[in-house]
Amino acid sequence: MLPSLGLPLVPGDYLFQAIGLGLTTVSTIAGVMIPITKMLAAHRKSINDKIDNLHAILNRRVEELTHTMAAHELDDERRFGEVRETVDTAGDLIRREFGETAQAIREHVRILELKDGERRLEVEHKLQETRHTLYERMDQHAGIAAERCNGLDERVRNLEISPRRRQ
Repeated sequence: MLPSLGLPLVPGDYLFQAIGLGLTTVSTIAGVMIPITKMLAAHRKSINDKIDNLHAILNRRVEELTHTMAAHELDDERRFGEVRETVDTAGDLIRREFGETAQAIREHVRILELKDGERRLEVEHKLQETRHTLYERMDQHAGIAAERCNGLDERVRNLEISPRRRQ
């Protein structure tokens, strides 16, 4: 007899019971796998959002540094222009009065400009190193996040495989 209907068992009823058990098993597995899949997708989206935020922050910082350096360069050029005009004007007078002294001052100004150029190159080099360091760190964080996701994927596969082993 079928327990739920009180009818006698017919040889085909075992097939219906097996199908019912199969559907129950599939629905149970789906009930576990769907939330796990949603959780993994949300976790991966969270990681991607964090990486996008890091890229945005890095790009904003690089842009700020670029603007700051450009402003400093313009200010330096303006100052050097003023200094050069002053030195040239004063140099003419000094040359007439003191001769070689004006030439020495001009040479000193040129040396200062060369040193400033070298300093500017050092700052740009350090900025590039900082950018590379930041990009490497972001790549490392992305790699770590990917490894964690792969670890979660492996755990999910193990969870999918373990009910099969029990049967």
